[in-house]
Amino acid sequence: MSEKIARFITKVTNPITTGLFSSFLIIQKTNLTAQNKFLWFLVILILGFLPAFLYLYWQINRGKIIDWYLNTRADRYVLLLLSTFSSLAVFLAAFIFNTDKLIVSFTLTGFILNAAIYAITFFWKISVHTAAAAILALVLIFIYSSFFILTFFLVFLVGWARITLRRHTVAEAIGGVLLSTIVFLLIFKVFRLI
Repeated sequence: MSEKIARFITKVTNPITTGLFSSFLIIQKTNLTAQNKFLWFLVILILGFLPAFLYLYWQINRGKIIDWYLNTRADRYVLLLLSTFSSLAVFLAAFIFNTDKLIVSFTLTGFILNAAIYAITFFWKISVHTAAAAILALVLIFIYSSFFILTFFLVFLVGWARITLRRHTVAEAIGGVLLSTIVFLLIFKVFRLI
């Protein structure tokens, strides 16, 4: 039964869904017009998430990757490199078009986090699920309200699910949370958003 619950949690909190939801929440907090909010969400979706999703889908259909959750570090290299360049493209678009600094700082956080996870993957399989869940919790806590401190329970559940399914060790799950937290707090502090 616990494995079934862990699978459900893993599916619901996959990094693409969690990342898109975090992006949506960030965009909603900006002072942009509704039309510009929609456009920036499309930019993040198309440049930031769609390439990785399409690559993963293609590799699964070709039988090169077994499932959506990339069990081995070797399965992750190209996808994480693609995610790093995709997140760089989104950050550069936000920076060049001088959009709201909340979007600029969030996309810079995404780029640095993707680059760090890519580099770490060469020697360790850090949890992208817990990293993405931590970003969501941090967005809710620091950008919306400290009342959302309870969302770190969700981060704990995601870590528990990944460990229960034997996709990560405790250290790898905690590593994802710590890396996200450090990068988020550093960037948002530099931009004076927290």
